[in-house]
Amino acid sequence: MSDVRWMLEMTAEPIVPAWTASAECNMNGAELQRAIIKGFSENGDPIWSVDHKEFLFDKTFTFKEHGEFFRGALTMASLRYAGDFYDLLKRYGTIKVTIVKLPKEESK
Repeated sequence: MSDVRWMLEMTAEPIVPAWTASAECNMNGAELQRAIIKGFSENGDPIWSVDHKEFLFDKTFTFKEHGEFFRGALTMASLRYAGDFYDLLKRYGTIKVTIVKLPKEESK
């Protein structure tokens, strides 16, 4: 007859604050979002357009698979925040990115 031994197993995963960015379409400021969407989706150019449509982009990036893309983005001076994103991806190894394009009404 065997004894049953009860075990406790724990995984402690770090919770880090989400990095957020918001930018108006047809204006400078969304260069990183544009590079991500153009590089990894079929949505064309979501930033500079006369025919805007809502969409949801959701993708998990890993440093091993996508690090070179973002390291290359560092060499493009027009890409804001590419270095910060690359550093986060390198540090954590995996980052889930969600980009939502939606209309936002201004109150007057």
